Amino acid sequence: MRTRALLIVLLLLWIAGTPGLGVDTRTSDSVALGVVYGVAFLAAIVALVATWWRPRWVGPLAMIVGGAAVLLALADLAGLTSAMRPSSFLAALEIGVAIVGVALVWSGLRSRAVFV
Repeated sequence: MRTRALLIVLLLLWIAGTPGLGVDTRTSDSVALGVVYGVAFLAAIVALVATWWRPRWVGPLAMIVGGAAVLLALADLAGLTSAMRPSSFLAALEIGVAIVGVALVWSGLRSRAVFV
């Protein structure tokens, strides 16, 4: 249940930080970066669905999604994903994504399914 809530919060934070949908007004011409974010978003959706249908998958998927969230958030905060650094509100969103990502990794580690 905790992992499901964390995944929902992560998806909402990612949507809020998506250019054109949320508060991010930066533009990017990087197709590869869009693919990386898209794969991470789809992995989070798969993990969310797995909380209902495949509980044994949730631990490993939560760790993968959480790790990806932390790496993408820290890369954006460091200015590696765009020529412009994020605004202060977007930086706060990215910090929230990183915190939820760490919580997902922790939740995945605590899951018994990882060690079975």
